[in-house]
Amino acid sequence: MPYIFSMKKSRSILLFILCLSGLEYACTSQNAATDTAVRIQVDVSQAKPFNYQDFYEIGRVIPLSGQSTEQFISEAHSVYLVDDTVVLFDPAESGKILLFDAKGNFVRRIGQRGRAEREYIELCDVDVDPQTKRIYAMDRITQKMFTYAMNGAILEIKPSKFCFNSFVKMPEGFWIYSCYAEANPQRYNLMYVSEDLQEMRQGYFPVQQFIETTFQSTFTKDEKGIPYFYYPYSNTIYQVSDSARAFLRADFGAKNPPFEALCQTKDAAYSAQLLNQEHYIGVLSNVVVLGRECMFRCRETPVGVPVKNFFVRYDGQTQTPYVYGEMALTEGMFNLPMFAPKGVTPQHEVIFALQPSSLFGNSIDLFNTQFGTQLRYDSNLVILLMKRK
Repeated sequence: MPYIFSMKKSRSILLFILCLSGLEYACTSQNAATDTAVRIQVDVSQAKPFNYQDFYEIGRVIPLSGQSTEQFISEAHSVYLVDDTVVLFDPAESGKILLFDAKGNFVRRIGQRGRAEREYIELCDVDVDPQTKRIYAMDRITQKMFTYAMNGAILEIKPSKFCFNSFVKMPEGFWIYSCYAEANPQRYNLMYVSEDLQEMRQGYFPVQQFIETTFQSTFTKDEKGIPYFYYPYSNTIYQVSDSARAFLRADFGAKNPPFEALCQTKDAAYSAQLLNQEHYIGVLSNVVVLGRECMFRCRETPVGVPVKNFFVRYDGQTQTPYVYGEMALTEGMFNLPMFAPKGVTPQHEVIFALQPSSLFGNSIDLFNTQFGTQLRYDSNLVILLMKRK
């Protein structure tokens, strides 16, 4: 099924990829990731109510203008700050890259959708190099990598031998997330490929043919620009540079999915049965690495039933994990929805994308009072830049 992306665009579908998991249970691969991971014990039964004010304070608030349908953002897949410019990728409407200034004023849209030679059909992921100020965007339909300047000019278009969903640009190539069989018969999930996107140089974590993939982001960068890789139903976060190195592994105790059995089985029905027989914990997402802290979201794994979501913050200085569950309601203060960070800045800020429609009760009025904004429930996205208290 090389063109799984042509199915329903439900990018939240995250099915049956458990065998891509922790290093100790990884299937045989061409390359073995170096295992230097910090192992943390995560007990979700001890989850506390979530309140971002316990450990973060909002520094900068950037309400994005939304004077036209083109400017309005449905989903902030990824957000970057390049000098005083916000670069945002929204996968809706086959993908659009929008630029806003430091005050939230719309600057321009990058790229043109269409079927002409210099147009894209459907973007799957975007990365930004803050040093060169280049924007990289992958069209998974035509399998072309577009390189844009900040002014919107197309600098380069490269055809890719590989089909993939997400990536991060490196000085001499790309790390890509893909388990499609096309040009990848071992179905490696993580590959390091050449600058021209024609040669695989390293491959990790092969999967069975029936294993499906995710359209969500699988890469993140810390405040120094060092990239990390993760994928749903895995309990390990990897640092990637010249090779992949296990960085942090979450141990959910009795709620760890049966990684070893899932890696060994070649039976799709049995794999699904293993996944759904217990409320395991996995599906890491929204990973953020900042200094000596690592944060991520996780959830229960059954498919098609209500599941619980959790937010984990690991303090490397004290070597202590903190687990949060439902939202805390604080009288007289606006209440943010469950923490879903989008990245960090070199200034040690955590980037959070807030949809005003997700605020509840009188939170939007309290927010406007505190930050001098004029948000309504139908306002465009707001970028919040938070710093550790």
